[in-house]
Amino acid sequence: MRLGLSKQGMTDIGKALEIGPENAEALRIRAEIHEALGQRKDAIADYRNALGRDPMSRRSRAGFERLTGEPPSLFGNGGPLAPAVEGWVVTRTPGGRYIATNSKFPKVRAPLEMYGAGEPRILEWELKKKPLQGIGLLRYDAGTLEGDDGDGPRSQHVAIVDLWQNRVVAIEPHSWGEENANWAWHGGSLVVTDLDGTTNTLKLRKPRRVAQRKKRVARRNGWVRQRWGRRRGGILFFRRYGN
Repeated sequence: MRLGLSKQGMTDIGKALEIGPENAEALRIRAEIHEALGQRKDAIADYRNALGRDPMSRRSRAGFERLTGEPPSLFGNGGPLAPAVEGWVVTRTPGGRYIATNSKFPKVRAPLEMYGAGEPRILEWELKKKPLQGIGLLRYDAGTLEGDDGDGPRSQHVAIVDLWQNRVVAIEPHSWGEENANWAWHGGSLVVTDLDGTTNTLKLRKPRRVAQRKKRVARRNGWVRQRWGRRRGGILFFRRYGN
């Protein structure tokens, strides 16, 4: 970024922040300008402020980690909402979002959506095995469903976490009170059917190809040409086909 453009950008973004001082994107852009100008401390401060308003911003997280050498912690109001469950804790951000984090997976930030009244509560963490290695299931209480007496059944959902890509693939229903959603695993895929019969298919892992010797066959003028794997000198074997 050229110096002139950086200074002009700083003027423009300053005006934007005068109008909306809580704008996470504007703070992130100003941080990038500070970084381009070599103003490291100011850049870190703006990245930190941007993350306080939007902790899921990949560019703000990348910028903060680039300058500090550390993954950003969750910048929220206060500490965890409840004791850790298998290392997972939930924090509420200034914007009112709920984020689950685990020190074992410092780059993962799992947003927990609520489907009823209350705050999320971690219930279970399960790591899948092959062929779903690297996939984790974070089951949590997603709130109380409204009833006539104001005390309806509990809703449980599952955040499907891809630890290889450090992201939440999807949040799927687990149960509503005594009623359970149907989860069907097919190799590296999952099909979830909710109580309304709506299905969602997730391809979480690609099927592995079975290692085997491949044959390349080319039929030309009644001849079959076969390559039986790689051999010294690239020897090819030919066999008569037909009469």
